[in-house]
Amino acid sequence: MDIEPSKKGESLEIFTYQNLFSGFKSPENCPFPPNELKTELYRRIKNRLYQHCQRLCQKNQLDDSTAREINQNAVIKGFNCISGFKFELSWTEEKFANKVAAWFNTIAFNLFIDLLKEKAKCCPIDDDYGEIEDDGLRPDDFEFEETNTI
Repeated sequence: MDIEPSKKGESLEIFTYQNLFSGFKSPENCPFPPNELKTELYRRIKNRLYQHCQRLCQKNQLDDSTAREINQNAVIKGFNCISGFKFELSWTEEKFANKVAAWFNTIAFNLFIDLLKEKAKCCPIDDDYGEIEDDGLRPDDFEFEETNTI
């Protein structure tokens, strides 16, 4: 079944989550290419996922750019392993939407924890790190032999 390019966007909007994920699992049976399915799925989850990332970062006093980075990495990682998402045919559309959102939120949370672990590995440098402890010696305390070399 071939769909006209102008009607693809309309048809994807009426796709259920089950249809989207069925298209990911068996792309040969889907009239849409995987990239269009991913675009539609992203359109559906983007606001909810970004709010989750923002809340994680705000609670831990991290800036908005960190939330955007975690959000982007969660989407990339989620799409890379989307064929591993397990679903049941008996799920309602609302339950499916919640499960997909929870799955992406879990990916974002794990990425956030990894980020915190990386930050913890970098120990902060003390303010007096550059100061040299005074050992009591002065330059005049040393004698140097003068050698004349020609």
